[in-house]
Amino acid sequence: ERQVSLSQLCRSMARYVDHLVDIGVRLVALDFDATIVDVHTGGVWTESVKSLAKHVRPSLLALMEAVLQRKDVYLAVVTQSPQTDLIRKVLKEKLPRNHKEIVIKGNDKTWPKVDDIPKGGKQQHINAVMTDLKQKCGVSFAPNEIVLIDDDFINVGIALSYNMKGITYEKEESIEKVLSLLANRVLWEKRECNVILYCSEMNR
Repeated sequence: ERQVSLSQLCRSMARYVDHLVDIGVRLVALDFDATIVDVHTGGVWTESVKSLAKHVRPSLLALMEAVLQRKDVYLAVVTQSPQTDLIRKVLKEKLPRNHKEIVIKGNDKTWPKVDDIPKGGKQQHINAVMTDLKQKCGVSFAPNEIVLIDDDFINVGIALSYNMKGITYEKEESIEKVLSLLANRVLWEKRECNVILYCSEMNR
């Protein structure tokens, strides 16, 4: 029964990703702690990879699957955690076929910061993702082609100030409802193509 439910969820997410692409989204940037997973590791997780993988939210897993199935939209994880190797292993556990396509940027000191980009929020991380994708895939992104999904409204607010799209992931509405609103062109026009919305894990 769980497999059927997850399959249905994946199909729903695929439709919403189709809509997001239709309105110009080409890069989906996801926070890890308290977003992809339903716990906050604090960057100091000491238990096993499998133990952390059990905390991956089914709705966010389905969203990642839907993005990775497309060739015209890219996926990144942007996190303050320095445990990027751990995060990569968690994603490999949950997405064994295509986890390598996800760009991961955390505070692991493996990429340079840029002086004219704020140190707060996820802008440095997103810029590093864009640099990687430019070098590896030859693609560039306008700010309004990027959506950040994060549990921290401050991070999302900073992204919005740079003309990106954003979702604050909290415990109010289902991710499907939020993405359906995100995909509504009228909503984008009224909000000047940016929006902060609140959502939570769907009932399991």
